[in-house]
Amino acid sequence: MRKGFVHLLEVIIVVIMVFLAILQFSYILSPSIEWERTKLKLAGTDMLAVMEERGINWFNSSEVEDSIRMLIGSRNIVYNLRIDNAIKQEIKIGCLCSPSDASAIEDALRPNPMKINSETIRFSVTRVSNQNELFNPSYDVVIIADYVNMNSQKNDIMRYLEYNRGIIELFPLDAGKIDAVQRDVFGLSWNASATGTDSS
Repeated sequence: MRKGFVHLLEVIIVVIMVFLAILQFSYILSPSIEWERTKLKLAGTDMLAVMEERGINWFNSSEVEDSIRMLIGSRNIVYNLRIDNAIKQEIKIGCLCSPSDASAIEDALRPNPMKINSETIRFSVTRVSNQNELFNPSYDVVIIADYVNMNSQKNDIMRYLEYNRGIIELFPLDAGKIDAVQRDVFGLSWNASATGTDSS
């Protein structure tokens, strides 16, 4: 009788131990997918640092791709190449301005080409005759030398800005020139109390 009780006690202890072991193993976390992503980010950062140290020309896409292929080797890694916030080697400027204003802008951009951060940058200024030709995405930036009411082209302006292009206005503003585009696109408003009067 006592022998049967001991066996029953042993069986209960074994069942409890097996249950605790299964419970313990169920709480072991499988490696998170975030680790893989973190490892890839670190590998990418290291690869870019090596390429920078080797003096790669970041504007030469084939040189960059060849260097990436060499550093990755035969690993099964899929990547894409994109350059963000880098100054372009040729900046095209559309100018709604007079010939003398266009000439002054070209003079301000001399020497052309110029060196910026050890890169050779070339500027080309194209004078346009009306505002309908101005907001063409082929221009990286447009310059407006004299006030023109552009309320009818607000949608064109917003579309142009969505292409990460820029607009520069080079004229003095007064209360009569704060139109819908100046207010809604450029965020300008007229504060009459802030304008001083010249008594001299």
